Amino acid sequence: MKKILQVLLKNKRAKDYKLLLCRITVVVTSLTLFTALNALPLLEESIKQDLRQTTVGEANYIVTHSANELFNKFAVDKGKKLDVLSLNASIAGQKNTKINVWGTEYSTFLEVFGNTYTERGEVSFPTALKDNEVLVSPKIGERLNISDGSKIDIELFGQKLSATAVIAPKDNYFVKANENLVVCNPGILYDTLKISPESITLCFLYDIQKDSNTIKKLEENKDTFYIKDAIDPEYISSNMATYYGIDFMIFIFILLIAIDILKSTGLIYVTERSKFIGTLRSNGAEKKNIVSLFSRIGLNISLTGCILGMCIGLALVILFAKFGIGIPNPFVVIDIVFLIVSIIITLGVTVLISRISFVKPVKQLLKKSDRSLILEDVSKSMQQESNSKYALIYPTLLVLLFILGFWISNWGVAVVLLYSVALVFVLLKSVKVIFTAFKNRIKEKTGKGLLRISSKNVGTNIYLRKTLKLTATISLFITIVGVLIFSVLSAMTSFYKDYRSDAFVRLDDGTFKKEELAAISSAPGVTDTFTYYSGKVTIINSDEKRQVSVIGIDDPETYDKNFFNLKLTWLDGFEPAMFNKSENVIMSKIICNRFGFKLGDKVKLNDGKIDKNFTIVAMTPSLQELGDMVYISRHDSDFCEGSILNGVYIKCKDTESLEKSVEDIFYNRNYRYKDVSQMKENDITNGMQIIIFFLSFAALVGMASITGIYSNYKLSYIMRKKEFAIFYSNGYSRQHILRMLISEIAIISTLGYLAGILILWIVKKPLENLMELVELPIKLSMKAEVFLAMLLVVIAMMLINIVLACKTSRISRDKIIEELKK
Repeated sequence: MKKILQVLLKNKRAKDYKLLLCRITVVVTSLTLFTALNALPLLEESIKQDLRQTTVGEANYIVTHSANELFNKFAVDKGKKLDVLSLNASIAGQKNTKINVWGTEYSTFLEVFGNTYTERGEVSFPTALKDNEVLVSPKIGERLNISDGSKIDIELFGQKLSATAVIAPKDNYFVKANENLVVCNPGILYDTLKISPESITLCFLYDIQKDSNTIKKLEENKDTFYIKDAIDPEYISSNMATYYGIDFMIFIFILLIAIDILKSTGLIYVTERSKFIGTLRSNGAEKKNIVSLFSRIGLNISLTGCILGMCIGLALVILFAKFGIGIPNPFVVIDIVFLIVSIIITLGVTVLISRISFVKPVKQLLKKSDRSLILEDVSKSMQQESNSKYALIYPTLLVLLFILGFWISNWGVAVVLLYSVALVFVLLKSVKVIFTAFKNRIKEKTGKGLLRISSKNVGTNIYLRKTLKLTATISLFITIVGVLIFSVLSAMTSFYKDYRSDAFVRLDDGTFKKEELAAISSAPGVTDTFTYYSGKVTIINSDEKRQVSVIGIDDPETYDKNFFNLKLTWLDGFEPAMFNKSENVIMSKIICNRFGFKLGDKVKLNDGKIDKNFTIVAMTPSLQELGDMVYISRHDSDFCEGSILNGVYIKCKDTESLEKSVEDIFYNRNYRYKDVSQMKENDITNGMQIIIFFLSFAALVGMASITGIYSNYKLSYIMRKKEFAIFYSNGYSRQHILRMLISEIAIISTLGYLAGILILWIVKKPLENLMELVELPIKLSMKAEVFLAMLLVVIAMMLINIVLACKTSRISRDKIIEELKK
């Protein structure tokens, strides 16, 4: 048996290209599975990288005063720090000039915020900043006509600071995310304001070693200092929960494609050797030895292909980490435990599928007699498919499950999982039943013409049927991946995804005046406004304290419906209209997960002056302020300066004209104006790592898909050489055969594409409800771009396979007789 195995594995005849194609399939399958598993640690690092590029730089911790006041610099043990004096200011003599000034040691600032993509000169900061120079964002420069070398006057608390402008790099992520920031050396701020050079408002701690006592000492002074992780683990875990679900779905679809391809290849390879198996049996070979022989073939193919695929996958992971995410040392972010687990899973799954793909058809063949195996065309009978008299039950069940899917979000997790398994099983069975009925219908039709012959070939040829099934599966898979990419990007990469308003204004110097609110409401293009209080509160728990942003509102239903989509989950029995009648609070799910809060719990909040107990009456999955946001009732005017209204959401038709109106209305006020659409664009730009990640993964899946289709067509043409020879002997020209093959490719591609879209439409609503149940409440974005991209992939596959058809359909005259004799 060992020598027979060696012959089967090393035979170079054309027929055994099937083993090569099977190896290629295993390589691509294992590569994609391995990459999908190892993508999660990379995605987590990608999210962290986005935050570092835009918000926290290289910092490990951020320290502020618990009451938002100045505090003195402190020593750091076994680590470094960036001291910042952050102040609100304005550019003298011009409108809309409200800025945020950071007074900090510039060389240290570069260590914390200047190391991202410094190898690309167009986004790196200037290497030095003179004492009389200030770093100005390009946005401020464009708005106020400021360029490099311009002289500007900055007003701070009634004092004027004269300096020379240095324009920051336009394409730097940190600059884009902080468009109103001006950075200067701290000395000129201390001299201008006549305050102690030890005073700061913000401190970034970085390169903090594990055995450092700094954080412990600061936590002992919680009444003075507020310390938080620069990269909030709860925020990361909340995001990763979403991507784990997406990655799991992608993994399952890849697995389905792999099973289909490997089963097809194994079935074809084994059934074409039915006479060989019959010969072995007639010469005394035992059934278990024959099964063992083909099992070892599957094992050999899976091991060699899987190892090669995982090596290529690891190389791709490292290259993506280096050049896609921009990590200087990719080996640092590769999780060894995850890597080992992914190797075990990929190897185990690939070996199992490959072995079953070769062993199962062998066991089916061995049920027949030796004589039947040698004399009959067993492979043809094994490849026939027909519907049983009870087959129509599957399409009926599919319709029923489709209707039940609209109520899936109201069920328990166990029932939903059972429903999902049943839906996938019934869907696959229904498609098979419908296609088999369609195939039998085509077989009954008679007539002439290459198109009719091509249609019959698609319905009756085992290779083309498998290709059609695979094309439909891949079309569905890539369409779903594309829809998920668009949906997740629109729903998860922007922190402002929940805004229903078009802009907002927040004051930093008190409350709105009545005439100011009236002027905003009557500004050109404004259709609606909503006023609120914005500030900070501290959550006081027995274990820890945490400072978070707070929004004080009177009517959460109007707020949720018209201005900011909170997707609220209310406490059972609570009437939203009663929100402002007592001390109630809406908490983000991130905060609730961090502290272990549940609906109905009491939570103590401190506004810097007094403590107050609030009841959690609703939760929101919103990622506003990275999840560090609570929404309180304004029942008590003493808490959080409840009588103050310092924020207003605005709905309008033209944000450009609104911005000019805001400039005129709040000329003498310290305010912040934000255009929501511009913020969304900035967040998409800042989330480029996640976008690159998904697009790279989609490209990898597309490559695997095209490889699978190519393999099936290659097998088809290898095994149809005799069929082509018959056509030639009956007077068909090469052009006739080529037209027939192109027609087959066109029919398969069109039917597969349409089937994928149809199935996606069927499962769209159940899939949305399923994702909502696993805390991924996004709507599938059925954008035309997705279907156009899928159409381009299908066309690409058609062109590749047409080229393959041109090459393999050619048979020289001297080989026609040779093929007919086989």
